[in-house]
Amino acid sequence: MPFWNEKRVQEFVSGLGKGVQGATLEEFLGFLAGLLLVIFLIVWLQRRSDHAKQKSSRERSRALFEGELEERTLPPSAIRLMEDLAHAMEQANRAFEIHRLFRDPSLFDRFAGLLIEEDAELRRPLRLLKPILGLGHGFSGISQSTEELNPGERLSVRPAESIAMEFRVLSNDVQSLRVFSEDQTPVLFKNGMPVEVTWESRGVLHICQSRIMKIESERASASHSTDLTPAGESANPSEAEQANSGRVADGRFTILQLQHSEEIQRQHRRGFVRCASDLPAILAGHSILITNIGGGGFATERLPGIPESYVQKETALPCRIQMGKVWIECSVRFIQSSEVGFHFAFERIRPGDQDRIIHFALSNLSRESN
Repeated sequence: MPFWNEKRVQEFVSGLGKGVQGATLEEFLGFLAGLLLVIFLIVWLQRRSDHAKQKSSRERSRALFEGELEERTLPPSAIRLMEDLAHAMEQANRAFEIHRLFRDPSLFDRFAGLLIEEDAELRRPLRLLKPILGLGHGFSGISQSTEELNPGERLSVRPAESIAMEFRVLSNDVQSLRVFSEDQTPVLFKNGMPVEVTWESRGVLHICQSRIMKIESERASASHSTDLTPAGESANPSEAEQANSGRVADGRFTILQLQHSEEIQRQHRRGFVRCASDLPAILAGHSILITNIGGGGFATERLPGIPESYVQKETALPCRIQMGKVWIECSVRFIQSSEVGFHFAFERIRPGDQDRIIHFALSNLSRESN
């Protein structure tokens, strides 16, 4: 029988009531004051304990953060970016986990997005910093932009109802993307003309719509110098006319200044390395087993009771793939069925997670070959 049974509780309550009824006003007020004092003391001690714990957590996180900075020997510009990210976390009352910026891609992406909202110039350095920390490429939750193209990268520019022309990135800043080409294809560009820009990165074709802000032209010297020669200085009117129209002429570069775009379509190309696997996954709430996987998608064993909605190409399905202790969140689209099972392509997946899958496939194939 417990010590505080029903009878004892009733006796305690009735005795307390008799004591209150027989007490004077001063005694009753003194009792209440003492009770309030005890409650206040308990609350104060609890808040003091919580404050001490939070301070200890902040100091521990800061120490780990400083240790990571020293261990990684980052350049001063990268250290300033990390300090800015840490400050943003402190402003959001998350100072106790700033050390996770070196380990958690989603945390990095979230506060990188806040910094980019305040200063768009930080998009490029933050994008370059992320793979240096080993957190993958690109930002989840942040629209991909042509601002992320690096000088020297190849791309194609195609006016409406015309053929594409190959370019390389000359420079890139917040205002515009400047590209140049020595291609002698007779393509006519005009200021304000809408164009389609495409490029390939890590096996994924990127497509966006842009607009020509300005057309420049320069004469190609023997050393392929990139110093601009203004079109107005041309002694030959026909040459000036060609430069202003953007038509490629013998011995000239075509340089276009393009408007940035953040509406990027991504199309996965076939040709990703694939490998056999036995990865558990959850597809639209149903447990499945992935028998083959690569950077572009995966195959599953045949499921007799699979709903008909799964095998409709216009339907994107949420999917969670378990790779060791990590769960990869993505969405997939049905491609085709075969005798061995169903095949799905990734519709949306974080670049860092796609890199993890590609590394998994390459590692498995390397082990099999050995």
